[in-house]
Amino acid sequence: MSGDAANGCTPVNGDPITEPRKIRITQLPIIYPAPQLAEGRRGVIVAQFEIREDGSVSDVTVPNPPPGVQFDEAVLGSVSLLRYEPTRLGACAVTTTMTYTVDFKN
Repeated sequence: MSGDAANGCTPVNGDPITEPRKIRITQLPIIYPAPQLAEGRRGVIVAQFEIREDGSVSDVTVPNPPPGVQFDEAVLGSVSLLRYEPTRLGACAVTTTMTYTVDFKN
């Protein structure tokens, strides 16, 4: 986690941590890819990303995408649109890494 140094905020060792929280307006459904739905395919996708000090999402990846399916693209597109109230260490907003798991089942 990095501190919100641009705003002059320096986390102090022992400060309480407030976990990130999705901003309600950005809680978007992830669309089941039509070809996979028609074929009855299932899959579990784990996306990894950073929540920045301003609550935006960056560096979205799917470390282990399943071969030959489009589930990862659906997750990447949706997760990149999310916004969060950032993680806080005391009064300081900090960047943190998060994972998000989507279970596509028909």
